[in-house]
Amino acid sequence: NLAGFDPWPVKVGYMQTLNVLAPGLGVGALTPMEIHMLFLILIWVLLVALKRDVRIQKSPLAIPTTLFSLWLIVMVVYGVATGGETLKAIWDIRAMLYLVAMYLFVPQIVATKKQLHIVLGICIGSLAFKALQASIRFIGNGFTLGGFRTMAGNEEPILMVPLFALLAGYLIFGSRSSHRSVLWMLLPVFVLGFYAANRRAGYVALLICGLAFVILLTPTVRAKALKILVPLTLIFAVYLAVFWNSPSAQFAQAVKSA
Repeated sequence: NLAGFDPWPVKVGYMQTLNVLAPGLGVGALTPMEIHMLFLILIWVLLVALKRDVRIQKSPLAIPTTLFSLWLIVMVVYGVATGGETLKAIWDIRAMLYLVAMYLFVPQIVATKKQLHIVLGICIGSLAFKALQASIRFIGNGFTLGGFRTMAGNEEPILMVPLFALLAGYLIFGSRSSHRSVLWMLLPVFVLGFYAANRRAGYVALLICGLAFVILLTPTVRAKALKILVPLTLIFAVYLAVFWNSPSAQFAQAVKSA
């Protein structure tokens, strides 16, 4: 939860353990989200067992996922061996274990273009909600942080960055997807929400994602993209140089603090 704010999604308790939601149970280290995920995996396993024609899809990120998993194991073992607490270590990597599970599981259930389109729509809608939350808080404080460090959670600006890249890809490759229109309409909300989040990690993620995006383009498309990106980058650099020490230039100060 954010200091100074009491957003209603937190009250749902989807990420809280059962023994916190219902102390009378006396047990329950799992969260509703984990139970939900386990049920999804169980149902899929049952379908595989009952249908002989189900094909196991290989994850396109199998090698990075394997290396990431090995890194998690090594770091936990090292931490515990040097005096860390096992239970706290497992709690700290819990979200990363979800990520590994989803890398392996999602290719099994998202197999068509239509399904991918639906998943992207859900991601856009949920992140738009979070960006709108941050924007409303920011506007409500007179377009300032109002003494708060941030108007959004740690991860939210980082999760918005891929949507900026997605929109850029739609524009560069001339896609007519309905998501392109939605992202265009929501762009002011995402930009304001990203700024109101005021997270250094968000700006670092934006820089890394932008560089990776340009590098991964084909030479012909990259040349077209650079014709737009280079002038914008120069304009942005001039803006930062002029307003670097100006307290009234909030965006420049946000980049400076990053």
